[in-house]
Amino acid sequence: NQESCLELLHRYAQCVSVNSPEDHWVSLSQTLRAAVSEDPKRAAEVCVEKLQQLQLSAITPESQPGVEGRVMQLLESLLGAVSTRPMAYPEDQGLATQNLVEQLLTRTSSVRYSKENSERLDQASVSFVHKAILEYLLASPHL
Repeated sequence: NQESCLELLHRYAQCVSVNSPEDHWVSLSQTLRAAVSEDPKRAAEVCVEKLQQLQLSAITPESQPGVEGRVMQLLESLLGAVSTRPMAYPEDQGLATQNLVEQLLTRTSSVRYSKENSERLDQASVSFVHKAILEYLLASPHL
């Protein structure tokens, strides 16, 4: 019985921690990219779950740089795979990508890391995750 990319992604996401070796994170990123072709929405959900898990890992300032790097790695894998995913019709690509990005922004609205929580003075500030998503979108000609 062949395990689907989504099942594998879900297992990887549960097992890989912020302190896991780099090759584990590379495998997680590759599996995330592959899962996007199977089911982009579910792959994005697993990515959001992992971002929320990383939020719990970022409770100390010392862990902040490692967590931020892992967040960027996950978002770049997800958004990169979404932007290069072949679609039957180009207009479907745009709509599917827009829906996925909206889902990602909505689901990560409460994800903030310890540094942000201590520095945040008001709710109007843009979270690290949202800033990373928006910067990727602006830099990507496909999105």
